[in-house]
Amino acid sequence: ETVNRCDRQLWRRLHEVTDNEIRAAMGPYLNRSEIDALIERRAAVVKHLAGLIREHGEAAVLFDLNPPPEKPATW
Repeated sequence: ETVNRCDRQLWRRLHEVTDNEIRAAMGPYLNRSEIDALIERRAAVVKHLAGLIREHGEAAVLFDLNPPPEKPATW
């Protein structure tokens, strides 16, 4: 429960990704029980963050990560 804030794009993707997509992507790297644990952990994180959003509001929990502005090389 130390997760208190989340990037908005990550939050959106946590909701969009399906269990089958996770299984397909992680199948080559993790065994079935590890994938099941990962899916359970995702569900727990989503539930926790959803509770924080309900309690404190979206603006207090979600934020937007912006890539650093590109600067031309100075050399």
